[in-house]
Amino acid sequence: MQQIANPPIDVTSLPTGTPASAHSLDARASLWRPHELPQSVRDGIFAFMRDLGLHFGRLDFLFDGSRHLFLEVNPNGQWGWLDTQGNHGLLNKIIAEISPATPCHAIPCRAQVRT
Repeated sequence: MQQIANPPIDVTSLPTGTPASAHSLDARASLWRPHELPQSVRDGIFAFMRDLGLHFGRLDFLFDGSRHLFLEVNPNGQWGWLDTQGNHGLLNKIIAEISPATPCHAIPCRAQVRT
């Protein structure tokens, strides 16, 4: 019964600059609102992205009130619906990420070519 009364909160993060932007879903209002990630989660996000060689992605979590439980990373993740009014600076962070002045990191290919 407790799980039904207190369902986990959906959290999505875009590691665009420092700190990583995150939003959580207010299910009652059907709105995404800024969400503060603990430093340990932010550090883990950047380490994970670096290990995968990803320059961009949207990471999804469930937050149970004390822990952020990782679900997935979407390397082509949609983000425009998170800050439709531009009140939280997300658009400017995305613009900075796709700027030609921002270094890109290709996704490494681990497949072995047989000859």
